[in-house]
Amino acid sequence: MYKSEQAQLQLKSDLIELSHVEYGLLNVDKWERLLADIIANKLGDFKAEEMGNDEMKENVSVLLKTLIDDYEKTVQKKNSEGLFASVKKTLYASAFDGIREDIPALTEKVMSFLDVKNNTEGIKEYIVVLLKKYTNSSFSRTDYSKVDAIVKKHESDTSENAITVLHEKIEKQQEESQIYRVLLAISFLGFIVVFFFIKKISRIDYLAGILFSFSLLFLGITLPMIEIDARISEISFSFLNETISFKNQVLFYKSKSIYEVVTLMMEQRKFDLIAVGILIFLFSILFPITKLVSSILYIINNKLKENKIIQFFIFKTGKWSMADVFVIAIIMAFIGFQGIINDQLSQLKLVSESVDILTTNNSSVLFGFFSFTAFVIVSIAISHRMHKERNLIKKRN
Repeated sequence: MYKSEQAQLQLKSDLIELSHVEYGLLNVDKWERLLADIIANKLGDFKAEEMGNDEMKENVSVLLKTLIDDYEKTVQKKNSEGLFASVKKTLYASAFDGIREDIPALTEKVMSFLDVKNNTEGIKEYIVVLLKKYTNSSFSRTDYSKVDAIVKKHESDTSENAITVLHEKIEKQQEESQIYRVLLAISFLGFIVVFFFIKKISRIDYLAGILFSFSLLFLGITLPMIEIDARISEISFSFLNETISFKNQVLFYKSKSIYEVVTLMMEQRKFDLIAVGILIFLFSILFPITKLVSSILYIINNKLKENKIIQFFIFKTGKWSMADVFVIAIIMAFIGFQGIINDQLSQLKLVSESVDILTTNNSSVLFGFFSFTAFVIVSIAISHRMHKERNLIKKRN
């Protein structure tokens, strides 16, 4: 179950990275390509609708002649002084006369380049070069190292293909995880029936229940409990009568397990965060583990049943571990995050009437939460039954 969930989390992490708004709506390179496409299309419309081919050809020829004349004047002016000024003027005049003779051929080459129908890609690349010239001084370039690594890992040639592959892999992994989830759910219900409704419980039943609690606790600690996922499902608007749209743009995503939260807080090197990390570790990890270990010792060794330390951890630390309170805190935090994200996303929809924005809050409670909750319930059931039998023994004595 752990391996299956971890594989699924890794796939989802890769998918989130590829779908991040940094590589879509807020990506300069993406906008350069989109604008190049639109401008190239508009050039084609302009040529077809506003001006005939002969008129365009004549204008290009005039433009080339004007540019050559202006450039000749500049060159001649720069070389108007000096010992061999007259010789240079004659040579340059002859050279420019030769260039003027080639104006018809140059015009044909320019017309061929401007032929949008036959040279769309060439025009787009030229426009992209011009756009990059202006954006390089205004925007920082995007680092694609993570994207390239993910695309390569999933044996794809583009990020779009990699996203498709990842969706397929995640769906397959979810089907595999579903089998394990059903088995765990059946096991959980079985243990609840045993410890709440069966009159006589053997030592083997206790040990099996405790080991099962260990498994649930391990999954609850190491697997993420909740994920906060805010994204733009679709945003579209019109530019130069062309529709521009972006889909599935991830704005924010976080998913952490109890263990990861504790580790993260301890690494911050700030007293307040370290203190909170220690408290979470004590109440949600150390106390529950110690209680389960003490329960095993209590069951397998009769001499340890009267040990004060063992009795303390089994019968007294339930109120100190606060695992059940932690579960409630997670639920309340999730409800709070849901409200905040929904409010912020609804504000985003009011940006402009000319922009259609469809936002999505994909935040959800993950398997780690259900596993930790199941651990709390099974642990309470075992403690309740052990406490009940202990009281019966005391009454007999």
